[in-house]
Amino acid sequence: MIMILTLLPAESDAAKKLADLTSENSVLAAAVGKITDFTGTEEEEGEDVNVEEERGEQDAKQEKEEKESAVDIVLTDYNGEEADVQQEAQEKEADAETANVVSETTLTNVSDKKGSGNIIIYHTHATESYLPAASSNAHTTELASTVREAGETLKTQLEAHGFSVVHDMTLHDYPSYNKSYNRSLETVKKLCGAYGNKKLVIDFHRDAATSSGQGKTVTIDGKEVAAFCLVVGTQNSNYDTIRALADRITETANQMYPGFAKAVVEKPYKFNGYVSDAYILLEVGNNANTIDQVNAAMPYLANVFTEVVG
Repeated sequence: MIMILTLLPAESDAAKKLADLTSENSVLAAAVGKITDFTGTEEEEGEDVNVEEERGEQDAKQEKEEKESAVDIVLTDYNGEEADVQQEAQEKEADAETANVVSETTLTNVSDKKGSGNIIIYHTHATESYLPAASSNAHTTELASTVREAGETLKTQLEAHGFSVVHDMTLHDYPSYNKSYNRSLETVKKLCGAYGNKKLVIDFHRDAATSSGQGKTVTIDGKEVAAFCLVVGTQNSNYDTIRALADRITETANQMYPGFAKAVVEKPYKFNGYVSDAYILLEVGNNANTIDQVNAAMPYLANVFTEVVG
């Protein structure tokens, strides 16, 4: 518009009207100002774009870091379809790895204290279940047909032998399976600190069935009962001691009840075994065993433990 004004004769009527339209307070000037308000400067637009690009890069970076730092699978629904055995085995393997990086806090010396329990039972994977609960899912938060129910049966049998037993049923693997061993470590450290004169510290699990889908059983006194095995983490500072204890229990069990104990399994993890020289990771049966078979094994298991540590 400035160019048009310069081309028109200064005293012409057209030049005067156009000048009025473009004056500081004119409607046209106001409209031009409004357009400027919406568009902004190129510098301001560039800043907005850079901010959005930076946020996008930060979000992508964070998402990548979260994926790379993910250690395990989070189980949020224990009532879905039947658990995949291979997946569960992988979850246990990955979960056990977290036990390797746990700080080995020295336990308080409580040998001179009098506790009410010389045998401690707890469960890193407390939701592991047997049939019939395991027919729809290998985990359940309910008590029935789980390692916790079997732990209660073992507790009763051990108490009948004169032991004082504490059974902790905390769900360390629910709602998240991730880092179950880290959470159970805090529990077992507290239990070991509270109870002196410990004869056994038992992390009670069940195994996962193989592709054959068969339970682990043995016949004792004409009854079909669940067999068991012990798992030892080779990365523990007290490996030699807990391995010797596992061997002694396994050998004694098979002397008393041939075939009752399967071979000791070793894994390159800790499984929190360093918390006590009396520590065992016990696996009784698998998810293809019935809870009746597992409960039926508890009196014989109590007999074995009494023979070894009684």
